[in-house]
Amino acid sequence: MFFLKEISKDENVLEVYDNLELYNQSEYELYFKHLEAGNQRLVTLDLTNLKVINAMTLGRIVCLRQRLLQEERTMRIKGCNDNVYKTLKFLK
Repeated sequence: MFFLKEISKDENVLEVYDNLELYNQSEYELYFKHLEAGNQRLVTLDLTNLKVINAMTLGRIVCLRQRLLQEERTMRIKGCNDNVYKTLKFLK
């Protein structure tokens, strides 16, 4: 399950409440496309409740980050567990 909220005109937050492996790609792809299409300077992915991340999702997060950087926007990741953090840190 996902919850997208607009914190301000400058920030959107996407909260993830399950393992993304439980959803088909098109389901969370819609949320990622919405974040890309927005004009908020800051996009936050709240992964507090995410325990596992698969390679496809990881790649999608990296692509989202690259697109945001091209538009001089920022992506922040909040609250991920140690395993997810280590994986994302490695890719940085």
